[in-house]
Amino acid sequence: MFVLKNAWAAIGRHPWRNVLLVVTCIAASALSVSGATVIKADQDSKTTGYEVQPADAIITPKKGSGAKPQTWKQYNIYAQVAQSSGMQYSAYFYETSNVKTKGLHPASDESGSGNGVFSLVGVANREAENKGPHGSVKVVKGKDLDFTSSNPNMISMALISESTAQANKTKVGDSFKIVDPKDPKKTTELKVAGIYKDQASDAKAADAVYVNYQIFSSGGFDTASEPGAAGHELHVAFKLQSPAIYREFVKMLHNSGLEADKYDVTSPSLEAYARKMEPLHQAAGRVKTGLTVIWVVAGLTLALLLALTLSNRANEIGMGVTVGVHKARMGWQFSMETLMVTLPGLLVGLGLGAGLTKPVMRAIGALKASAQVPGWDLIGRVGLYGLAVCAVIALLAAIRVFAFRTSQLYANDLEETA
Repeated sequence: MFVLKNAWAAIGRHPWRNVLLVVTCIAASALSVSGATVIKADQDSKTTGYEVQPADAIITPKKGSGAKPQTWKQYNIYAQVAQSSGMQYSAYFYETSNVKTKGLHPASDESGSGNGVFSLVGVANREAENKGPHGSVKVVKGKDLDFTSSNPNMISMALISESTAQANKTKVGDSFKIVDPKDPKKTTELKVAGIYKDQASDAKAADAVYVNYQIFSSGGFDTASEPGAAGHELHVAFKLQSPAIYREFVKMLHNSGLEADKYDVTSPSLEAYARKMEPLHQAAGRVKTGLTVIWVVAGLTLALLLALTLSNRANEIGMGVTVGVHKARMGWQFSMETLMVTLPGLLVGLGLGAGLTKPVMRAIGALKASAQVPGWDLIGRVGLYGLAVCAVIALLAAIRVFAFRTSQLYANDLEETA
């Protein structure tokens, strides 16, 4: 009780100095919790977070290689090898071809002939539609394509652009015809199921007509020319469960004859994930630098405040020794003085840091809500480091007492007498 009473009295003699000491501890520990959470989230996004991401795989010719785009025959070989090896996957795909029409002309064709040439886009499902050659499709009038029905009337539907609909004064439910690519005398009638929004950034998107892939293949557009011919694009994406399976899939492709020097295998979904995490990576880099600066400044501030606290106390120590107070007891008092200030600052800082972390992570905007709060393990680690710093400061305060030599007291008395 004697030690605590004296320690509290000593703290009260320099209130502003000790307030600054508390503020330094709060700031350092709070910023350490928030910073450590950002750094840990960044590390997780590159390891555990990355490895649970679904991955798609697409094959494209390398620029300048002169390689031709892959065909259905080659894609079927890869699919068979993957199935035989027990690899789990699904796929989405789309294919495009130039098509002549009757009763519909592109908006760019001002002749108003009623006929024209469009890009026919055959899509396998909704995902292929939204990842098609012109990006996501937003239907603003009517309905989207039906990919579940086997009714021929539901399958023979199409989506056209707003500008095409305006140029032709076409409404939802109106019909037009597409010409057979091999026999100009044959046509297939399509009904407008919906009208999609024009894309200001892609003028070619307005001249695209979207249909169910069954219409595309039954009309012979998949075999009218080879992928890579004018207007003919075949895009197949294999959907895999994780980056690890994706890496196995890429290896399997090369073992199946895909030439690595002529074709690239990429994953748009993993690339999109990397772009999404880029703000977090950049923030983590800045946080590492910032924490280094904070720790250096906080360390120098604590050292200066400790030096000021312990300075000019030789007489106090000497007086205590003179009246018979043991150095161990006085050392404990000096240690308690620092602990009574630094420990509350550490605890408040840990709580404040935990509360500040969520808005900080939201500002970065790269993580889900579940990853925006620091775990107890992280708070515990920061707390242990903080306790170690508090212990060092307390130890230095005690060492100041043990380093006092009795001869110093008599030397001071002799100097005063002289």
